[in-house]
Amino acid sequence: MSHDLTDTNGKTEFAYLDTVTPWHGLGTVMSSDEFWSLDEFMVQAGLDWTVSKEQLVTNESKVKAPDMFGLVRQDTLTVLGTTGKRYEVFPHRVGLEEIAKYGTVQTMGSLSGGKVVFGCVELDQITVGPETIKRFLTAAMGHDGATDVSIFNSDVCTVCRNTLDAGFASAGRKWSARHTENISSRFKVVEEELADLFSGNSAQRIMDEIDHMLNTEISDQVVQDTLEQVWPKKGNGLSTEAWAVRGLYEQHPTIRDRNGEDIHGTEWGLYQAVSFYDLWSKEIRGDRLERQAYSMLDDNPTPNARKVKGLLSIR
Repeated sequence: MSHDLTDTNGKTEFAYLDTVTPWHGLGTVMSSDEFWSLDEFMVQAGLDWTVSKEQLVTNESKVKAPDMFGLVRQDTLTVLGTTGKRYEVFPHRVGLEEIAKYGTVQTMGSLSGGKVVFGCVELDQITVGPETIKRFLTAAMGHDGATDVSIFNSDVCTVCRNTLDAGFASAGRKWSARHTENISSRFKVVEEELADLFSGNSAQRIMDEIDHMLNTEISDQVVQDTLEQVWPKKGNGLSTEAWAVRGLYEQHPTIRDRNGEDIHGTEWGLYQAVSFYDLWSKEIRGDRLERQAYSMLDDNPTPNARKVKGLLSIR
């Protein structure tokens, strides 16, 4: 497995709280008993440097290359990538500062010599069924001329290249901005969307929503009508999709409440069945049905799950 963490003058550009256990054992460990400002964390992670966009010049004749620029890491004076004139540098501190609004910083580091800088914060935990689900918000900022600025939330704590890729692939919600002239205005939109989703006690909001759905009973007729509105009939019977979801709702062994009891006959039971069907029909696997349903409720519901929740809420 490759961690791809940057090594600068014998120091790994990675720092983490002592509550995190990175598999690679590299970087600077920081006490969770102390308060660390963003700047202090960045210093410990070796990220207290900037990148500038500089026009490329030929070595011998010193002729400027038209519309060709190098992205130069200022502390080491290394070129991290090349780009055109429309590219705008995005300071990685801005991305790290944004995610730090919503949780406790767990990790920070850089990859491939500084071509990508990442940070990860832990959000409020969610209790669903017997599980306590950890949630992380990660920011990854590219300095190589090709990698976007990305922010995503998942249940993976980022400590290296592999976990960054795994978290991004499994994320329920992702935000991104390209390094063009309007990256600042695009990132403002990202900030607004993040604030909308994570400001306040988002964990409690989700748990309250789940409790409401757990405690709201629905009849078989409501289930039938809801499924037919999402997946209209084909001929005289249920569509294949509605039939499959109905089967999951009635028979799946993991459709249970927080005490392990059958929740057939509740909004949460139907929502879980739809979530399960949508995720499996997309070949997205998960270890717990409730975890899947939670992630869709909190992050980015599939169109079918969104329709079912909307139909149930207006009954």
